[in-house]
Amino acid sequence: MKSTRKAFLAAAAVVGASMTVSKEAALAQSAPSPTPVPTPSAHPPSAAARALAERMRAFDPQLDDAQLARIADGIQEGFGLGGALNPKGKKLKNGDVPTPEFEVGA
Repeated sequence: MKSTRKAFLAAAAVVGASMTVSKEAALAQSAPSPTPVPTPSAHPPSAAARALAERMRAFDPQLDDAQLARIADGIQEGFGLGGALNPKGKKLKNGDVPTPEFEVGA
């Protein structure tokens, strides 16, 4: 199987989303707190974000629809961060690397 940057980013988004869900579950078990009111996102999650979130049920079949919606929002936010890193949408080759810049404080 050929690995691509898109596959890596998708896997990283899933891991990040699962870490968020795990953190929320740990916090929920440690201390009772009022249920937060979900804030509507500026942009609804894309079909790709919803599909990735749905795949999380393979890891935890007890996820409800509200949790999947939060995961999809997080994945969509990750996609937005990727757009901020590459605003021109230029296709990168595997050998392309950023130029490191070092700065010494005076």
